[in-house]
Amino acid sequence: MSGRGKTETELVEEPWLLQNYRTERRLLVEVCRAAIAAGYAEREVRIAEQEAALFVTALRGIVEDLGVADHPQLGKIVRRHLTIIGGGAEA
Repeated sequence: MSGRGKTETELVEEPWLLQNYRTERRLLVEVCRAAIAAGYAEREVRIAEQEAALFVTALRGIVEDLGVADHPQLGKIVRRHLTIIGGGAEA
């Protein structure tokens, strides 16, 4: 028995490896189907919408408490900072 490991080709040709790969892929598909059937994506959207609403409420409260709700640059400043935290380029 040599001390060398198996090549990638030799590993891919192993029946147990191919069988395990196929089993893993089949299980992944089943899990994805179950998540879709359970409404996972829709739930994520609802959570994101709720988080956005809470953020807007907090931001509005902060702006009003500081007394700057009527500041002429408010929209531009908020937009710039939201763009930055969203991964966009600083304007």
